[in-house]
Amino acid sequence: MQPIAVLQNARRAQVLGTLLIAGACALHSTQAAIGALLGGGLVALHLTLLHIIARFWLRQQPNDLMGRAALLLLSKFFVMAALTGAVLLVIRPHAIGFLAGLGTFMVGIACGPLGHRAKGSTPTVEAR
Repeated sequence: MQPIAVLQNARRAQVLGTLLIAGACALHSTQAAIGALLGGGLVALHLTLLHIIARFWLRQQPNDLMGRAALLLLSKFFVMAALTGAVLLVIRPHAIGFLAGLGTFMVGIACGPLGHRAKGSTPTVEAR
């Protein structure tokens, strides 16, 4: 199973989950729908950055791999923490909607491998 394909499927499923959750939250209130879109947007950015880092990581030579990838993952963590803090402190989204939007991360992660398998590809087995 290719990690890039799984991350692409996870991003698609997460965006679809965000739209569905925002639609469901819109039945309750507009503020909840906006909160769900903000939370889902942060998760979409998170998955996009993971996709970029994975592509960079897979292009590197094995000897040069860990230091740069670890630095990228650490910087992604700090960027996402700062953006989440800024959204919570400045915009102050609806709490339930925002948490529902953040919960779409699990939808994306759970559906990523499923979408890859549905395309009819067979898993590769490495010879030992």
